Amino acid sequence: MARLTTLQKSERMLRFLFGMRIPRVAQALAPYGFGRKTMEEGWAHLREVVFGGEEPSEEGKPNLRVLSDLDAFENTWFPIARRSLARRHPEIAKHLFDQLSQTRGPGVAISVQVFLDRLESMERRRKPFGAAGPAARRLLAERGLTAERAAKARALLSRLREIEAARSMTRVSVGREELAAEAMWAWYLEWSAIARVAIKNRTLLRALGFSPRRRPVGTPEPSASPSAVLAVVRGGRAPSPAAAARARRRAEKPSPDEES
Repeated sequence: MARLTTLQKSERMLRFLFGMRIPRVAQALAPYGFGRKTMEEGWAHLREVVFGGEEPSEEGKPNLRVLSDLDAFENTWFPIARRSLARRHPEIAKHLFDQLSQTRGPGVAISVQVFLDRLESMERRRKPFGAAGPAARRLLAERGLTAERAAKARALLSRLREIEAARSMTRVSVGREELAAEAMWAWYLEWSAIARVAIKNRTLLRALGFSPRRRPVGTPEPSASPSAVLAVVRGGRAPSPAAAARARRRAEKPSPDEES
C-alpha cells in the first residue's frame, strides 16, 4: 500500500474535522471522551502542519489577499468543474471531488492544492482518471479552467508558502515539521478508529471521509464498551473470534479428573 504524503494526511484530517462538527457524530463520540477540547486539539495539530502552529502576528500574518484570491478560485472553479464533468464524464467528476469540498480560511490552500494536483493527474492519464482524463481536462479548459488559470493558482500557493517560510525560518526546522505531521496523524488514527467503532450510520461515516464497507482489523465488536474501545485504540489488542472460540472450548472441556 502506498505511503500517504503529508498533504494527503492533511486532506483526510480536514475532512474528518469537518465531519466531527455534525451533531450526531459528536453525540456518538461523547461517551469516548469527545468534546470541545478534542476539536480544538485536532485543529491545532492541523494548523501546526500547515502554518507552523503559532497564531500569526499582525506583521507575520499569512497574506490575506492571497488567501482571498485562492478562495475566489475555489468558489469559481469547483462548482463549474463539478457540473461540467457530471454530465459528460461522471466517473471523472467522482474521482476529482472524492473527499474534496469548498472550504474557508487556511483550509482553502489545502483544497486548491489537491484540486490542482488532480487536474494534472487527469491530464497525464494517471490513476484513477485513466485514458478518459485528457478529454475531461480539455472540457474544463473549454469552460475556462485553462492551464494558464491553473498556473496562476499554483503561483498563489507558492506565494503563500514563501510568506510562511519567511515568517517561520528562524523557528521551524524540518525535524519539527515532521514531528508536527506525526502528532497530527497519531491524533487522526486514534479518533478515526474510535469513530469507526462508535458510528454505524453509513452517511455519517462517509461525511467523516470513511468507506463504511469494513471494520479495521483489531477493533472490538460494535457492542464493546467505551473503555474496551479505548484500550484497543491506545495499544491493546482485541481477541479474534477464532481465539475467543478456542478459549471457550478450553474452558468448557472437562479436566482429566472429571472425565474419570
